[in-house]
Parts: sequence; C-alpha cells; structure tokens
Amino acid sequence: MNYLLFIFYLLYRAGLIRYRHKSVIIDNREYNLEIADTTLKRALGLMYRKDIEDNSGLLIDFKHEADIEIWNYNMRFAIDLIYLNSNFEITKIYINMPSCKSIFKTLKVRGYGRYVIEIKHKKENVNIKNIKIL
Repeated sequence: MNYLLFIFYLLYRAGLIRYRHKSVIIDNREYNLEIADTTLKRALGLMYRKDIEDNSGLLIDFKHEADIEIWNYNMRFAIDLIYLNSNFEITKIYINMPSCKSIFKTLKVRGYGRYVIEIKHKKENVNIKNIKIL
C-alpha cells in the first residue's frame, strides 16, 4: 500500500491528480483546504509533502460519521487535527501531531465525526473554538 500511495503522490506532484478546494474560517483565520473525498486521497492525506503554506491544509471527507483514525506515517511536519460531525461542529481537536518517518514510531489519533481538517501546527491553534465552512 505504501508504494501505491507514493506513486499517487508522484502523480499529484506532476499535476495529474487534482483536488477541489474549500475555504474555511478557523477562529477568524481563512484557510484554503484541499478536499480529500476519494479513498486514495484520504489515505494519502498530507504524507510525503515537505511543507504546506500556513493558510492551507486538507479537509478529509469520510462520507458518513464514524470512528476515524488518523496516523502520522511519512509526515514531514507537525499538524493539528480537527474532527467535525456532519453539521461541521467540532467533536475533537488534537494539537501538535508530530512528524514521523518511521513506521515503528507512528502515532494514531482516534476521533468521531465525518470530516477531519489537517492544518500545519501553530501555537495559536491551541484554543480553536470556531469553524465556518464557506
């Protein structure tokens, strides 16, 4: 599976895989999020990327509410996770999921919801309270 994800990442970098985007306001800061709404896009997440812009990230749509597990394998920077239900209400926040380059040191974070927002970790994200989907 890891090789398949890496090939998918290479296709993404070559511009052959396109993401739709959604603007989101998180505590008065606007983010431009890529939408991961297919199995491969959800599995790839932000893996293999060296970095992302401070105002960008990923909105993962799991299509229905369930227990969701996010892991940090092949992440090259720390992220913050925001789990949302179908009404875009926050169900869980996990701050500062560290980067990980070894399968033996992965961290898995479990939460409940339909969506997960992954954004680059910043100190000011510690007190996230409001999310508005535009």
